[in-house]
Amino acid sequence: MQSGFNVLSFSERMKQRVAELENTLPWGFEVDFVTYQATEVKRSIDQVTNSLLQTVAVVFVVVVLFLGIRTGIVAGLLVPITILVTVVVMSIMEIPLQKVSIAAIIIALGLLVDNGIVVAEDYLTRVSQGQSGFEAAMTSGSKMMVPLLTASLTTIFAFYPLMAGDNVTIEYTRSLAQVITITLLSSWVVALTVIPLLAMWLIKARGPQQSADSESSLQTGYKHLLNMILGPVPSSC
Repeated sequence: MQSGFNVLSFSERMKQRVAELENTLPWGFEVDFVTYQATEVKRSIDQVTNSLLQTVAVVFVVVVLFLGIRTGIVAGLLVPITILVTVVVMSIMEIPLQKVSIAAIIIALGLLVDNGIVVAEDYLTRVSQGQSGFEAAMTSGSKMMVPLLTASLTTIFAFYPLMAGDNVTIEYTRSLAQVITITLLSSWVVALTVIPLLAMWLIKARGPQQSADSESSLQTGYKHLLNMILGPVPSSC
């Protein structure tokens, strides 16, 4: 299949053309397919797409469980926003949405959500210390800019060999590295711009007593476990 063509739509047009040709054949002759790749391609894409949706759901639920409802929603919203930005950039760069590129997004999900968690938690810490929402949002974005970029670039450079060179193997792995690069950089940009804004809207400042009262049973159990292993944990943790 040539680049830029959709195997599913092409296969449908081909079946229609074959049906037209069959009508012109002598009686007793028929045309059949030795292999029909469209079915396999569709099943493969559906499986990868389902894996992507399941991964997004799992990441979102885990973040909410450990960070709480409001902070978890803010950090979790980084995932769908980043995926949307990634797809737009892929379209601009003419990177096709296929099995390898979707798999790259899945691989990057567990990495990109860290940016949202770091910024959201830093914002919550700052407003709890008395900073205004606007000041905390601006400071979180500026202070976390370089550390998060460094962490993202470290991962990107780890995948760089997959798109360096010019051989048959690189043709298959290049889109994997490209999409991971796009996803992580998009996550970095969204974490520094959109996440602080969402935090201003959704996260409210809490005092020490309010923080203790609003802890979930999972958070309380985790704190007790840390107390057993490390000793008493300060109430601000």
